[in-house]
Amino acid sequence: MFAAREVVLVASREIRRNLGSRKGIAMFVLFLLGGALPVMIQLFFTRLQTEAGAPPPGVDDPTRAMRKVLLQRIYDEPTADYLIECPTVLLFLLRGTLFFLPLLILLIGYDQLAGEVQHRSLRYLAGRAYRGSIVLGKTLGTWVIIACMALVLHGVVWVATILQGDAQPLAVLSWGGRLWFFCIAQAFAYVGLTGLVSSLFRTPAVALFAGAGLLLVLGLANSILGYFESTRLLTWAFPGTYETHLVSPDPLLVARSIGLFVLWGSACAALASFILQKRDI
Repeated sequence: MFAAREVVLVASREIRRNLGSRKGIAMFVLFLLGGALPVMIQLFFTRLQTEAGAPPPGVDDPTRAMRKVLLQRIYDEPTADYLIECPTVLLFLLRGTLFFLPLLILLIGYDQLAGEVQHRSLRYLAGRAYRGSIVLGKTLGTWVIIACMALVLHGVVWVATILQGDAQPLAVLSWGGRLWFFCIAQAFAYVGLTGLVSSLFRTPAVALFAGAGLLLVLGLANSILGYFESTRLLTWAFPGTYETHLVSPDPLLVARSIGLFVLWGSACAALASFILQKRDI
């Protein structure tokens, strides 16, 4: 049974604890600097186009055909036709965020439950809130932190892209807002997974290494199963499978992918709550 007030209080405490700590400040700076990387890549390619005498982007862009071929190597043809209108730097940003975000989530949230158990502070919390409310509050609090940091990361790129004049401001904000939302939808699954790993251990360092190993195993298993036609259906058990469907032109497929991310994260949070209920604190 969850009490909404307890969940909000725990989530608020988790947000303050992370953003006010040295780890939170370091992660904020990391996300801020991460936003500069795709900007530098875009500046590099823009300079190459200028030196080659290419016209400005959007005006008979000679790279359009090449970009479409590259997109078709990653996505199906309808999705490639849909994404060709998206500013290239935002697609770089999307791919990079989806790849690195699970690891960053682990670095932020690996101690969300293991740390409380190790320092016995969970006894204090459990005396004032249901254990299920604690897990849900920490899950939502960590997800809000990730969403804010991802917004900083993406916002840096949006501003730089608009100032460079590489795309219309409305297009940047429209595409950028959607891609940021897709990233934080993916993040919910991994926030739940990180909470589950954290609930299994009493020592945060062990939870960190176990979580890193689990992410590696999930990635390898998804790749291996997806390689063979006979086992490809099994990849739907892994959240990494839903990522390519987030940018589909089919809104129903996008909604289903977002729902699967939320379902995956919720299932992990529910299992973490069950484990915490059984744990002797």
